[in-house]
Amino acid sequence: MSRKLLQNTSFLAISNISKSGLSLVKMILLARFLGDVGMGQYTLITTLVMQFTVLIGFGLNTLFIRDVAATPEHARTYFQHVLRIRAVLTLLSILGLVAFIGFAAEKSADIKWGLALSCLWLISLSLNYTLDALFRAFQRMDILMVINIGQSVLEVGGIFGALWQGHDLVMVIGIIVLVDSLKAIISLIWGIPLIAAKHPVETGSVLSIFRAALIFALIGIVGILYARIDVIMLSMLAGDKPVGLYAIALAILTAVRLVPNAFFGAVFPLIAEQPGRKIAQRLYPYLFLSGSGLALLVTLLAEKFIRLAFGVEFTGATRPAQILIWTLPFLMVNAVMISDLYAHHRQRLVLGGMTVGLVFNILTNWLFIPRYSLYAATVTTVLSEIVLMCCFVPFLRQST
Repeated sequence: MSRKLLQNTSFLAISNISKSGLSLVKMILLARFLGDVGMGQYTLITTLVMQFTVLIGFGLNTLFIRDVAATPEHARTYFQHVLRIRAVLTLLSILGLVAFIGFAAEKSADIKWGLALSCLWLISLSLNYTLDALFRAFQRMDILMVINIGQSVLEVGGIFGALWQGHDLVMVIGIIVLVDSLKAIISLIWGIPLIAAKHPVETGSVLSIFRAALIFALIGIVGILYARIDVIMLSMLAGDKPVGLYAIALAILTAVRLVPNAFFGAVFPLIAEQPGRKIAQRLYPYLFLSGSGLALLVTLLAEKFIRLAFGVEFTGATRPAQILIWTLPFLMVNAVMISDLYAHHRQRLVLGGMTVGLVFNILTNWLFIPRYSLYAATVTTVLSEIVLMCCFVPFLRQST
């Protein structure tokens, strides 16, 4: 068990570190070539796409991994059922994105064309989500590592080539869509043998799987809004330039988070398998201290790093990055706390906590962004994580 956990953590860590570095390179390229306004437009497009991916996800991956890991003989039937459900959800997502394009009359042509291309992106994302769950359920983190690193290399290389030749934001989105589609094809080639090797055993119907996933879908919808509503509100209330600066702060936080996320991805099955061992409770102090240490390091180095990596134009992102990074210790504790809640079948508490955090996020941003711009968004994000932790503390006391 410990050897497998270490192995899977290593694969995910290598994948996340590589993706983190390449993602940072991508953000630097976009910042250098597109400027702060272009960065704001790119961030708005990708944030909107991520809102619709929650509908496509619908909590199905959590259900898929849990059930197929326990009963691999159900893999083929489960895979087919999930694909059918996601085909319908993807169609609804595309219709929603098209409707948003129609309402975004005041936005630039680049944003509209970028969103139009993103309709194709939703199709490949749908297939990739399902195949990702398949690899995780069979604990093939090695395949995930190779595919994810390959995707990041191709994406960064393609974007660099396009920007170097003078292409704009629309071409960047087109390259992302093309690379993600290629990833889906390669993942399918490697994923099919996993389910073909198992003798199919009939499992629940499409409707029963849909119903079981509903609570996780609601958590996913509230979770993505909770995580990215600040970008949308900042765009609406302050404009594209503050979003571009905020995107730099988010990119740094995301890069630092990817290493701990590898551990979270590997430890969750262990917590779920043996919830009575109180593994999570022993981790909380170490997570908070390590998160605080990383946050302090980033705070000290942020100004020099942003100036060197992104240029003088983006030095305005220094203070927001120094504030936003202090979500890290709370994020790390909350991530394991949510895994512990899932292991104890307390999904409703997760949903309730995230809903409270989302309402707090929206109200606080609505009140203070018009006056304090991106500083309001960064401080609100930190406070929202503290609010979320406070919602989970009663469960923590009950389980100790």
